[in-house]
Amino acid sequence: KVGEENRKYLGLSFKEIKKRVKKFNPDLIGVSIPFTFYSTSSYETIKELSKLKKPIIVGGAHATVRPKECLKNKNINFVAIGEAEETLIELVNLLEKNKNPTIEELTKIKGLGFRKKGKIKINIKREFIKDLDSLPYPAWHLLPMKTYFELVKNKQTSRKAGKRNMTVLSSRGCPFLCTFCAGREVMGLGWRARKAEKVIEEIELLIKKYGIKRIEFEDDNLTLNKKRINEICDLIIEKKLNIEWATPNGVRADTLDFNLLKKMKKSGLKELFIAPESGDQEVINNVIKKRLDLKKVEEIVKNCKKLKIDVYCFFMIGMIGETPETMKRTMDFAFKLGKLGAKVYGDVIPMIPLYNTPQYEQAIKNNFLKKISGKTYEMSLLDMDSLIETDKFNKEDISKIRTEWRKKSRIYSITHLDGILHHIKHFFELLRLKPGYLIKAVFRETGQYLRILSGK
Repeated sequence: KVGEENRKYLGLSFKEIKKRVKKFNPDLIGVSIPFTFYSTSSYETIKELSKLKKPIIVGGAHATVRPKECLKNKNINFVAIGEAEETLIELVNLLEKNKNPTIEELTKIKGLGFRKKGKIKINIKREFIKDLDSLPYPAWHLLPMKTYFELVKNKQTSRKAGKRNMTVLSSRGCPFLCTFCAGREVMGLGWRARKAEKVIEEIELLIKKYGIKRIEFEDDNLTLNKKRINEICDLIIEKKLNIEWATPNGVRADTLDFNLLKKMKKSGLKELFIAPESGDQEVINNVIKKRLDLKKVEEIVKNCKKLKIDVYCFFMIGMIGETPETMKRTMDFAFKLGKLGAKVYGDVIPMIPLYNTPQYEQAIKNNFLKKISGKTYEMSLLDMDSLIETDKFNKEDISKIRTEWRKKSRIYSITHLDGILHHIKHFFELLRLKPGYLIKAVFRETGQYLRILSGK
């Protein structure tokens, strides 16, 4: 569906979502807003759902960092802040007793924001769940799994489309303080992990009940504890689970070594994602504050090539404290890793100034955010364009570097035989499944390629 901003929305229309929710007839409607740049479409969904005259609660990262702003939307009744499992249960239990609870009753629920009698109230934060093993597995049996797997088969889902896959979250939280990341707001600074045995139990359930062939670990720090990841791999091997797996959210290179990678490979690791973010060590140390040695990144990429593990790297440019020179060094480092066997995941993207991060606060303090006209800040994030201009760089600097990157990366990618074979295979799969989509994509990509070669 094409919206007012000439953007294409994927999935069901807002009215179709309302129609299906109405058929289900819930007492409480929950809507997740996982990313700030999804908030605009989420609000449109909520607007349509509000016609059902049911209380609506929102959760997720955006709701956590902007609870008051969410509640200013008259269609939203409650906000779950941070981890929502216990908050949601307490709210549901209260609503079952009293469909119109008092302010005093609602105030007792930690981690809840609400609007009552025209006033917005944000309760005290809830403590993070220490024992993740106390939580039940996701209720997959309550979801339309048959429909999901059909979409997977027809390559209409994200990630490794085509494989019968499922996601698993084995740990939460991050002890690091990267200046661009808002993850600590949702999951906290402390790292909490499920026992290896419990992780394997869930994987076994997914294999036996749903025939899963691939696991996507959604952890931010899957390999932080070497003893635990070794145990997970040992159990997969010992139980002969015959599963392939990947780390799409990325892991730190300095938590890995050759022997661990070798065991991970043996247990089914197919794709390893790591996130250097920058190719300039000073930026890593003093701007991002990631405390990561880039030499370790090179070492891990080399080891992955030896072990025939596909390794992908995330990079971004345009952080406050950078210069055009440091950004070019990032591009050069990305190509260096490419020659060593890595693949750069997607594009070298501009840093997105997320709410409640040091980079965002610094941008506000120094008036580094560009003027935005005709759209909300949340919607402008969706453009994946640079929203930061400092005394060291501007939008044009970012654009030049990204254009140079695209030219080189397209020319560079055709020198990789495995990349060519992958694209040929994908071409014929799409030709069989979605010929109309493929024709449109070919015209779109051809036009983009010509624009890049012309420098536009």
